[in-house]
Amino acid sequence: MSNFLKFIYAITIGVVVYLVYQIFKYVTKPVDTTVSVQELLILQSTLTNIQAKNIAKQLFNSMNQFGTDEQMLFSSLENLTRFDFEKVYKYFGRKSYNGFTEVEFIALEKQYKDLRYWMESELSDAFYGVIEKHIGNTTAFPLSHLNNTTFKESIQLSLEP
Repeated sequence: MSNFLKFIYAITIGVVVYLVYQIFKYVTKPVDTTVSVQELLILQSTLTNIQAKNIAKQLFNSMNQFGTDEQMLFSSLENLTRFDFEKVYKYFGRKSYNGFTEVEFIALEKQYKDLRYWMESELSDAFYGVIEKHIGNTTAFPLSHLNNTTFKESIQLSLEP
């Protein structure tokens, strides 16, 4: 057998071994079954995707102007459970924020911020504190305290002596 054919056979065997190795690696790769806390909360929401998108849009509209329409913001939040809020938060996403409005020509620098940032920036500390008490912080929210009370019910409970 010529040296050229031996070389071709060696290359072919090397390619086949490499392909078998890659297939084996792909087939035996563990499947990631971890779920984030936010995903678990969203699964328990009773809102449809369309409802969550509409509420996210209402919240955006209540804050995307000079001054914040706190009544509109409150009415958008008042019947949400903690689980529903997470779904609305997901659909709100990250929007350009400059402290006044989303209008780009006013912004010196685009800053894309989430719903919690928008609310914390737009509301008084006292009002945001009441809201945050109900919605919590996804990354630090203790799962043992999750319940299905609405924002309105949560405020009523916090006002009781």
